[in-house]
Amino acid sequence: MSLGQETGHDNLFNEDIAMIFPEETSSIPSRKSPFLKAASCIGLLSFLVGCADHPPETFPKPDYSYLPKMNLNIARLDVSDDAVPKKNSLAAKSPIPPDETLRLMAHQRLNPTGTSGAGLFTITEARISGTSDDILIGDMTVRLTLDDDTHGRHAEIIAQVTHQDNLSGKNSKQHELYELTRRLMDDMNVELEYQIRKNMGSWLTDATGTPLNAAIKSQSLDNITAGSNNPGLANEPGRNPLQSPGEMTAPSANPMTPAMNKRSEYSPDASSTTPETPETLLHSPPPGELSLP
Repeated sequence: MSLGQETGHDNLFNEDIAMIFPEETSSIPSRKSPFLKAASCIGLLSFLVGCADHPPETFPKPDYSYLPKMNLNIARLDVSDDAVPKKNSLAAKSPIPPDETLRLMAHQRLNPTGTSGAGLFTITEARISGTSDDILIGDMTVRLTLDDDTHGRHAEIIAQVTHQDNLSGKNSKQHELYELTRRLMDDMNVELEYQIRKNMGSWLTDATGTPLNAAIKSQSLDNITAGSNNPGLANEPGRNPLQSPGEMTAPSANPMTPAMNKRSEYSPDASSTTPETPETLLHSPPPGELSLP
């Protein structure tokens, strides 16, 4: 029997055994197994090299401390999270869960500067959902309540934003969730500040706790002269009350008008003491003297 015939018989024998005892076929040696092992090793090495070229993606943690703080005239601020995501939800799979990001924003942007009263920042919704046509939808809703029993004051606002993204298929699911949460937070930062400044303006203070809407003291300008400490100069005749002393024009030494000065300059005898004959002035005739021709 030739070598080719022997190989053919071996193959038929192996196929028959596999049909009868499929669980035993793994124990039958194969003449091509060394080559398969070598190919498997080459494929594994290629996969490892590919992983080294594309390291796992990292996602920066959010930070809102660079944004201007909103100083509130309250003594303390509490944060309540009523939107903790379920374990297997899309919000929980986001590298920056929406509810945690909202808590961070509240601590970094809302600053109590008062001596009485309290505020409550409540996260009522922080949800991410998906649709069958590869669309991610995010919703965020927060409520801020301020109470000051000492002064009998109360205020409340609600800020709500919604955003949706189409899945491109080029990025990982975590990347898409991260970008959606980041865009939601950009919108929420703008909306929350707008609602506070519009509806809680009387609660805003500067960094020292002074209310921003404090009345500005005014002073009458009737007796105030710019650049002068003497209020009496303001009532000086012929003087502009807003004109400084340096801007006043010195009076002329010669009280004569320019026309009179010119006449004396060209007089034949400027040293003569003889008075000049006054010019004859023409007057209109009395009423009734004129008659029509």
